[in-house]
Amino acid sequence: MFAAALGCFAYNDKDAPASPPTHVINALNNLRELYADKDRITYRREVNRDNNSLISSVEIIPFECPMGQGILTEVKAAFMEDKNLAYSFDQMMPGEPGRINVGTSDYNKDYISTRDRTEQEYISMYVKNANNPELRDCYAVVWEKGSSKSIPGVDEDGFELLGSALKEWKEKNYDIFKGKIYIITSRLPDLRKDSDKSATFGSQIKKPAALNSAVTEVGGETIGKRLNAYKELLEIQENEIKKLQRDYQYSTNPSEKRTINKRLRQLHKQAQGTINDMKKLIKEVSKY
Repeated sequence: MFAAALGCFAYNDKDAPASPPTHVINALNNLRELYADKDRITYRREVNRDNNSLISSVEIIPFECPMGQGILTEVKAAFMEDKNLAYSFDQMMPGEPGRINVGTSDYNKDYISTRDRTEQEYISMYVKNANNPELRDCYAVVWEKGSSKSIPGVDEDGFELLGSALKEWKEKNYDIFKGKIYIITSRLPDLRKDSDKSATFGSQIKKPAALNSAVTEVGGETIGKRLNAYKELLEIQENEIKKLQRDYQYSTNPSEKRTINKRLRQLHKQAQGTINDMKKLIKEVSKY
């Protein structure tokens, strides 16, 4: 009933406060303490060599917990308690297609997939980092049904079962949830550097210093209007590309992302065509 009440949704709130989600942090610490596979936890941290400030950090915590214990229900409840602190909040139920990627560094090309299979249930929140306005923290949990013989059985009083009692328990209770906790700090998406480290489309146009006088000499107003029209068109295309890139970053709907990606490819092609037309015109004017 709790899962049904939550539903599958995502929202964005750019005005959310920069406060740590304490309920989520406590719930994830509890899940980690009880059921984490501590030998398989991975962690990496990147700092600025000049001032030792944090650039990014990634912690991935695998876990296995018995079904029916309610601990993941507690985790979801904690996310709901803290959702007003999130500027972005996502939830996906098993059976819903969609891959979730989270940026992990200073560049848009660096990310990890926190959800990559339709069988997985997923919940996450993105909050502004309380110590650095250029960073954000992502807390995410993903899990799916699995089976394992490694979890020790306990009786109703909490004592570990042994021998035939343990064997009988495992035959009936080996169904588990397998999952991972992700805690990721990285630069806010809008502040990351472009993955190809290139400048905007418009910067590819190198106008000759004497362009204005040359335009006047060879036909003047007509060519000048054409150049201005190209420039205005390129600015419109660039602004739309930037907007769609932001929409893609925040969207969690797979169908919507495919539509955005298709439109981005079209716009990049159109913008490059505008650049080529401008270069041809500039080359022609530069002869004079």
